[in-house]
Amino acid sequence: MANNEFTKLYNETKRNHDKLYSMIINDLKVWFVEETGLGNVGDICSCSDFSPITDRGSVVITGTFGPFLKVKDGYWVRTAPSVSKRLWSDIDLVNQLIYEYEDNEYIATVIDPGLG
Repeated sequence: MANNEFTKLYNETKRNHDKLYSMIINDLKVWFVEETGLGNVGDICSCSDFSPITDRGSVVITGTFGPFLKVKDGYWVRTAPSVSKRLWSDIDLVNQLIYEYEDNEYIATVIDPGLG
């Protein structure tokens, strides 16, 4: 019985994760630094949109938690000294960006090392 409950909850969680990952996000802006050092404001329309536009080695600078380094597809780690090095998923980071943008109109900065 317990195994059935686990499997049921797992399947429900997986469906919700997939739905959350592809859910449309309205009015989330980030600042993309270009190869010239200048940049432009771009929209993040979903987590599935955010993931491919940031390569491994990309850095996102948030207003509250500071810099995050993309360490592999879909996962980030905070790089500030003396902070927990736990992994943040794209969903975790996008949720933080939404929170900061809606509360403070803070626009996070995205630096992609693949530019140039």
